[in-house]
Parts: sequence; C-alpha cells; structure tokens
Amino acid sequence: MKIGPMYQAVIPDLISEGPCPATESENALLVWAPCSTIDDETLDKYINEAKEKYGYNVEQ
Repeated sequence: MKIGPMYQAVIPDLISEGPCPATESENALLVWAPCSTIDDETLDKYINEAKEKYGYNVEQ
C-alpha cells in the first residue's frame, strides 16, 4: 500500500444535473398485497408461516 500525497486521488467537484424531475417515477414495485376481505388474524398466520417455514421476513 502506498501512502502519501503523491498517491491520493484528486476528486473533481460535483457536476449537478439539477434537481430530480417531479415526473420521475419511483423504482419501487409492489409485488403482493393482501386481499382486502382477509381478516387480520388469517393474514398474521400466513405471514408467520412464511417467516418460519420459508425464512421470509416482513418486507419480503
């Protein structure tokens, strides 16, 4: 490993392209949502089984 001022990177100033456009969509994608008619207890059982049996977490 080389140490000293001769071996330091020169980092250029940030060239900003301006603020992000408001029309730009978010990259998140909803892949699953529970049916609105399912009760909370049944949904909790489903989520717990998915976590315990298959190793999923709440975000998955």
